[in-house]
This record gives sequence, structure tokens and C-alpha cells, in this order.
Amino acid sequence: VSASVSSAEVGTLAGYADGWITRVNADGVVTGSTDPYAGGLVGYNDSLITNSSAAVTVNDTDTTSGYAGGLTGYNDGTIRSSSASGIVRGQGDSEIGGLTGENDYIINNSFATGKVTGTNVFSGEAGGLVGYNTEGTISNSYATGDVTALSSGEGYVGGLAGESYYASIANSYATGNVTGTDINSIGGLVGYDEDDGAISHSYATGDVVDNYVSSTGASVGGLVGYDYMDTYG
Repeated sequence: VSASVSSAEVGTLAGYADGWITRVNADGVVTGSTDPYAGGLVGYNDSLITNSSAAVTVNDTDTTSGYAGGLTGYNDGTIRSSSASGIVRGQGDSEIGGLTGENDYIINNSFATGKVTGTNVFSGEAGGLVGYNTEGTISNSYATGDVTALSSGEGYVGGLAGESYYASIANSYATGNVTGTDINSIGGLVGYDEDDGAISHSYATGDVVDNYVSSTGASVGGLVGYDYMDTYG
């Protein structure tokens, strides 16, 4: 499946989903080229995905922005008991994640195993499970794939989530290695955790590496790269 339409929503099953999806398995390749919502199963999820999986390589080739994830490009609904195993690649001001590029609602009992790679993510996010977790909830979930990101400006990278904003993470973990080059914040679990985010009963075991070239170095942590006004338990 390939999309080259402006602001395209593209997935192997559906570009946009507002009805329940259950017990669906997909494989193949998805490519979004212009401000895409690119997902291995669904481009933009606005409902429920449960007991489903995708073994799909997902590419966001837009050099400025987009959302790319192994299962969904953007999640504004619920993902439950589902998984993704494909490689996810993105660039520019994009949100890219092993399961979903951005999560605005609920992820529960789900996982991602694919490698996540970001190129020139000048103000984007890359995470093993979720690129950007904004006011969303992640629980009983994990990521095992390595996460690698190269930035030409800012950018946040984490083994589970690149950035978590006004969001919660509970009973979750990441085991992949996390490597950032000229990235602002690099964390084994979360790159940048900000504004009343909560992390509880969660951990990371992968190596965290800062390969700074032109910058002065990143905020680096085994659990969180940079923390701002948050709660741990």
C-alpha cells in the first residue's frame, strides 16, 4: 500500500477507522509521502482495535511532518491486546513509534517489537512503542525494538515513548537500545516526560547512547532523558 496524497490516511486495512476492529492480522508495506497518517493496520484510529496485529514495514517519507506507527499512524481511540512487529521509519517533524506515531487516548496490554528509525527529526519524536504520548494512557504494554534517531535540531527519543505530555505510563517497559545523534533528550523508557506526566511500576533495560556531533550533548537517562514537573511511583 502506498500513499502520495496530501494529508493522506493510509493503512493496510483502512486509512481512517471509526468502527471496531478485532482479530485482524496484516502484513506488507505502507508508505506515506505527504504529511501522512501511516499505519501498519490503520492510518488514523478513532475507535477500538483489539486482538489484532501487523507485521508491516511503515515509511513516512515526508521530510517535514507526519505520523507513522507499526499498527496505527495516529491513535485517538483504544488499542487493546494488539501488537506490531514491522520496522517503522520517519523523518522531519514527525511522530514515529513501533505501535503508533501518536497516542491521545488508551493503549493497554499491547506491544511492539520492530525497530524504529528517525532521520533529521528536527522537532519530532521517536519511541519503541509510541512517538508522542499526549494526554494518553499506556498500561501493561512494552517495546523490545531498538530506537535510533538523528536530529538536525531538537527531537526526543525513548525506548517506549519519545515524549510523554500530560500523560500516564503504568506497568510497562522497554528493552531495546536507544541511540540519539544531536537529539535533545534520550531515555531508556521516555525521552522527555513533561507537565504532570506520571510513570509508575515501569522500567527500561536497554543501552542509552548519546552520539552528539554538532550539538553540545543531550539530556540522557536510563529511565527518562529529561523530566519536567512529573510524578514517579
